[in-house]
Amino acid sequence: MEKQKSVFASIDWLTILIYAGLLVFGWMSICGACYEYGQPRDLLSLASFDTRTGMQLVWIGSSIVLGAIVLLLDDRIFDTFAYLIYGALIVLLFITPFLAHDIKGSLSWIKIGPFSLQSAEFAKFATALALAKFMSSYGFKLQGSWKNMAISIGIMMLPMVLIVMQKETGSALVYFSLFLMLYREGMPGFILFAGISAAAYVVIGLRFSEVLILSNSTCLGEVLVMLMIVIFITALIIIYCRPAALAGTNSAVGRDTLRPYHRAMTSTLGLALPLMIAILAAGYFLFPLITDHQPTEELTTIDVPTPNSEEAGGETAITMAETAGNAAIAPEEALPSISEEENKENSPSFLSSILSTLHFSTFNLSPLLIIICVLLALRLFWIGFTSQLYRYAYIALFALASMTVFFSANLLVDHLAPHQQKRIQVLLGLQDDPNGVGYNVIQAKIAIGSGGLEGKGFLNGTQTKLKYVPEQETDFIFCTVGEEQGFIGSTAVLILFLLLMWRLISVAERQPYAFGRVYGYCVFSIIFFHVLINVGMVLGLMPVIGIPLPFFSYGGSSLWGFTLLLFIFLRIDAGRSRYQRK
Repeated sequence: MEKQKSVFASIDWLTILIYAGLLVFGWMSICGACYEYGQPRDLLSLASFDTRTGMQLVWIGSSIVLGAIVLLLDDRIFDTFAYLIYGALIVLLFITPFLAHDIKGSLSWIKIGPFSLQSAEFAKFATALALAKFMSSYGFKLQGSWKNMAISIGIMMLPMVLIVMQKETGSALVYFSLFLMLYREGMPGFILFAGISAAAYVVIGLRFSEVLILSNSTCLGEVLVMLMIVIFITALIIIYCRPAALAGTNSAVGRDTLRPYHRAMTSTLGLALPLMIAILAAGYFLFPLITDHQPTEELTTIDVPTPNSEEAGGETAITMAETAGNAAIAPEEALPSISEEENKENSPSFLSSILSTLHFSTFNLSPLLIIICVLLALRLFWIGFTSQLYRYAYIALFALASMTVFFSANLLVDHLAPHQQKRIQVLLGLQDDPNGVGYNVIQAKIAIGSGGLEGKGFLNGTQTKLKYVPEQETDFIFCTVGEEQGFIGSTAVLILFLLLMWRLISVAERQPYAFGRVYGYCVFSIIFFHVLINVGMVLGLMPVIGIPLPFFSYGGSSLWGFTLLLFIFLRIDAGRSRYQRK
């Protein structure tokens, strides 16, 4: 009994209070999303097990019991059996596609009697435990150890690959959020910046892939990405390679750091970037001249009057063809007169005459920009190896990897399912599909916008009652909050999520042991990613990838998974007094 009192006395009750508030808001949203006109509004009817609102109460009650059981366990169990739990979930993920029934193209649900469970939801806390166990081992160091980095990423990526095999791409993408935890634990910011840059390249490249500039000769997306790469390279050199940044590092001991820095900056700001701008400027001024004065072999038709014509109006068409061999020549008195001034105005300029003589035509300038980027990367490689300051070589690898990611984006998109390709195109504004892929987002926006400031009130939403929004009780549950509770209610929900994430960071930072800290940041990263993507896709700011809103979306697997994820961390935190801060 003393042990139970000590455990419950050290629990972070503020986090549990926020958790309870999210459960209440979530159940109210489920009621609004599932309510139908004519259905009684009393609590007894809403709590009926024949309805989804009643079943959600079952999931909420069982989640509270599950959380209480976790709090009664010894916190050392999670450290001791972390790898075993992770291995069991990996096996479950592997066999799920062979046992699951096809539900809307997904093979992620295992049917157990009258219920169905999604194994991917439980793999999140198992992966977080395995990462915490590995990264808290004796002598572990993430920064400077590529082996530890590779193993950590491997632990993250293994469940991700297995979930993709279940055709649950949205759930698999959640594991990318764990890079935020790696950054907190010592992963160089360079890697995080590279990931964000890659996403920017893909978005900008796809968005402007069909936009042509410079007389429709050059792809705007390629131009923008190549300029971004050079600008990012310059920023990385300033941040990581300036003499002040290298001072005190092992690579800079006894070496001249100023001269390589000047050479690198000259190569970027002095040569590469001005040369790219000069090429684009030359194309901007020259290409219109080239296009306007290209030689043509089209037939010119001139209507001239003939006195002996039997046609009505006394006119006939004399065709003059400037082709080899034959030309239909009209009498001088029949040709319209052209003044010398008009002839002078229509004559091509000296530059245009040269271009026409050479039969010079417009061409794509993107390959020239790509060549400049490649030469700049090779130049940085040379600077890095000759000066033995290998940060320049890493930046060169960043440049080459950036171009590889950019040109691989279209290939990756082509391998996505047709509906996923359409979602990306609709999100980027490349295609309008209001009755297809874009329907969900459009209806969700209408529902949220119709709520106004204060909302229509509990169970009074019209868009949700008439079932205009598909999946409104799962992936698009936030539109019910916006319609019924309005801007004020939506803001309150987002503030609750922000308070939860702030509390998770605060509790993680006070952990005396690396195991608790790493696990806490895993919890924060996963919940942050879910909230960001789910709310963003409902508002049309993120692609629709089908992930639930924590503690809101209908279903037992999601609620149980997030409850286990959160309460294991609360139990680990409750046992922190056992350890001495190092």
